[in-house]
Amino acid sequence: MKKLFLLLSIIVSLQTLAIDFPIKTTTLPNGLKVIVCEKSTSPMVQMEVWYRVGSKDEWDGVRGMAHMFEHMMFRGSKKYSGEGDVYIHEMEKLGASINAYTTFDRTVYWQELPKENIEKVFDMEADRMENLILDQKVLDTEREVVGEELRLGENNWYNRMGSERYKHLYPAQHPYKVDVIGNLDEITAYTTKQCQDFYDKFYSPNNAYLVIVGDVKAEQIFEFANKYFGPIKNNCL
Repeated sequence: MKKLFLLLSIIVSLQTLAIDFPIKTTTLPNGLKVIVCEKSTSPMVQMEVWYRVGSKDEWDGVRGMAHMFEHMMFRGSKKYSGEGDVYIHEMEKLGASINAYTTFDRTVYWQELPKENIEKVFDMEADRMENLILDQKVLDTEREVVGEELRLGENNWYNRMGSERYKHLYPAQHPYKVDVIGNLDEITAYTTKQCQDFYDKFYSPNNAYLVIVGDVKAEQIFEFANKYFGPIKNNCL
């Protein structure tokens, strides 16, 4: 009984120490939803852009396109261009850790960085939302990377088993039937027009969420959002 009382007292103590961090939201006129959690316990800030597009939104001929864009979005934009993974190199200069992931339902780009550099990342994220460079060179390079990733997965029995399970879990026409990484024969046949059409359809402010957590003030974040994302037209169908 004493142990039970001790456990309960510890739980109560932890509850009293818990901090309720303020969460504030706004939606820009172009449809971008902005969510800010003011958490002043660290000088670092986590910034994420969530696009409501994943493998479930693909169709025959472009299977794996959502995941492909996860790669191509790091290659460069109108304002931030160059060789290689431009966005990774530029954000690392700001002290940021950066990555992305794709699921059936979403594609998410995130970075954790010192709070004093957050405005620069707003500019970068906005530019690749609106002005991503989609040319044949970028396409050829990144589909080779994705193709190799797929081949390596097929050569690993555990990964192959994970991918094959979707064929047995879902009926023929279910959007989750095909694994997120897609089909190699389709990936190697993508055209730049198909990529541009996919980008224009899904990479738009009204199809995205901007999430910020860290030692920031929501009012300033909303100002940055309006300044950099506000002028972007709503192109999502």
